Amino acid sequence: VKILDFGLAKLVEGAPLGDADTLTHAPTGTTDFGRVLGTMAYMAPEQARGMAVDQRADIFSFGVVLYEMLAGERPFRGETATDTVAAILKEEPPPLPESVPPALRGVVTQCLAKHPDQRFSSGHDLELALQAASSQGATRPLTPADTGAAGLSRPRGLLVGGGVLAAAAVVAALVIWHPWHVPSTSVASGPGHVPSILALPCKVYGAPDVAFLTDAVPATISTLLAQVDGLDTKVPPSSFEVEKVKGDLTTLAELYQVSSFIVTSINTSAAGFALNVQLVDVATRKVRWGKQYEGPRDAYNDLARQAAEGIRLAVRPAAPPVPTSTVSSEAELALQEGNYFSNRYNNLHHPPDFEASLAAFKRALQSDPSLADAAAEIARLYIFRFEAEGDVSGALKEGELWARRALGIDPRCGEGWAGLSAVELYATHADPEKGIDYAVKAVAFAPRSAWVHECLGMWVSSPGSTWLSVAASLRSFELDPLLLYAAGNATAGLCWLGRPAEALSVVDRALRVEPDLAFGLAMRGFALTKLGRLEEAEGTLRRCEAALTATHSLGELWRQIRLALAVAQRDNATSEALARHIVASVFDSHTDANLVSNAASFAAPALAEMGRTEDAIRILEKSVEVGVPPAYDWLLLEPDFVPLRAEPRFAKVLAPSRDGAAMVARILGQARARGELPSYLNQPLEELQKLLKKPTT
Repeated sequence: VKILDFGLAKLVEGAPLGDADTLTHAPTGTTDFGRVLGTMAYMAPEQARGMAVDQRADIFSFGVVLYEMLAGERPFRGETATDTVAAILKEEPPPLPESVPPALRGVVTQCLAKHPDQRFSSGHDLELALQAASSQGATRPLTPADTGAAGLSRPRGLLVGGGVLAAAAVVAALVIWHPWHVPSTSVASGPGHVPSILALPCKVYGAPDVAFLTDAVPATISTLLAQVDGLDTKVPPSSFEVEKVKGDLTTLAELYQVSSFIVTSINTSAAGFALNVQLVDVATRKVRWGKQYEGPRDAYNDLARQAAEGIRLAVRPAAPPVPTSTVSSEAELALQEGNYFSNRYNNLHHPPDFEASLAAFKRALQSDPSLADAAAEIARLYIFRFEAEGDVSGALKEGELWARRALGIDPRCGEGWAGLSAVELYATHADPEKGIDYAVKAVAFAPRSAWVHECLGMWVSSPGSTWLSVAASLRSFELDPLLLYAAGNATAGLCWLGRPAEALSVVDRALRVEPDLAFGLAMRGFALTKLGRLEEAEGTLRRCEAALTATHSLGELWRQIRLALAVAQRDNATSEALARHIVASVFDSHTDANLVSNAASFAAPALAEMGRTEDAIRILEKSVEVGVPPAYDWLLLEPDFVPLRAEPRFAKVLAPSRDGAAMVARILGQARARGELPSYLNQPLEELQKLLKKPTT
């Protein structure tokens, strides 16, 4: 147990296990866990081959010790040292006793994988799995098989297993959750505080075809918990999103502002699932509640509901019980498998992931034809294809057909309305009235989806109101702090509204997720420029220059922000050179509406400040010509446009912007009358309505 304690503590710290100075009785001068134990029987395969090793070799050695404690003998044995090495390289260890709980068997199996990539990637991941396994031993109710017929004794095998589980619990008490430490001030607490929880990606033990459960389990449990009154259940990040923060749970806790994590692991077999669930308090690092549920595959929904109900009893015992799902387990699993591969396709753009996602969603619909969400997710999948490949395969048309099918099944399917809104957004001749109306309905019926709020924000920005678009982007970023383009959009909008300090805090929060995110760095440079912190702005823009200028549209955006900085620095030579380039790019015959819109927002104010009012007005006129007139409130509030307001041509730009803002206000006002307007839009809508009542001169 002492070796196990030492090994796990060192693994969690990320230190070599052979750094034994802190272990009083460990041999000195050792360099790895295998030599701490003094025998080749604990060496990892790559170590035995003389290949390069990292801490995953230590995890293998740790697994050997754990196996030996459970089975009473080493997993790899031979009469000679050569035979032992051969066993490590080629043989699988004998099965552990049946008395060892499935979760703990899964931990050992993963530790002892021959290839390093198949083991736990870090000591922290191993720690989480051991904690889950130890709670299984602590929470599983005793049965006659445990106590014996008379309830006076139990088999020796179970006693050995229980001893190891107790050892794991001791280790957990000493070091568990240390990497998760969050200052107590970062999470609200006290009387009247609404508990907030975030389900982390599930650890899956089983065949590769069930890897999707890593995202499915937290998604299903969170959907059920979202129906509990008085509980703030965050939409769980996907495993791909968590990779953005490299599994740093301290960062996740601060980004999502949660008081508890839901930590899960699942063992899969031909017999079904063994689901282990724990509720962990972020501030105190204590496991507040935990339990394991077992059942056949077709009882998946019931296992998830039992887990959600256990959490509900732990945090909101007075709330009504978690309702039973109306969807079959088969349909739910297929839906979640489709979501898993859809996320993969959106992140990696691999065609096989598209096909796997489409097949899974269709299976879900075949299993349950009333499952509107499956049809809506197919629509979204085709929108991802359009974003990745263009419309060469008619992706937008397919997206529209599936979105309408979803709404035909359920007119209140928010993701279906979001699909129609996105299709309209990308249409060659977009209809803003339809697009905004679709987006408002999407938000009303799917208020927990960050995607639908950001879609609404894009619709109400141009033409429309920066106040409204910023509010929608901030709500989107609040729901999903790993949705970084929402943070970028909010940062730019806040700067345009004269709130650069707030903008900087938003983009810095996003850059905690991806410190080298080029678009985020560009927005940070813009916020620093607006704050007058010009040296910092220059250094920040220099960091992202190579990445952004590698592509035409992003390179032009970088130059537009760099122009704003050069003007603020009174660097006339750089300002003039950039101004000439930007004006030429805007009026190039091959330019697109997005480049023109960005130039109107980032470059036109700087050009006006330089005294190049003709160029500034021409760019604003061009934005109207290509169908993206600037936001009305921004045009009136931008201080650099004050000299332009006496120009008749500026009034001609202002008129379509005002018309667009009036249309947005009318549609949102109608939504408010129907009770469909999200509350965060009430104040900016009122501000816009007041502004529309004022004369423009």
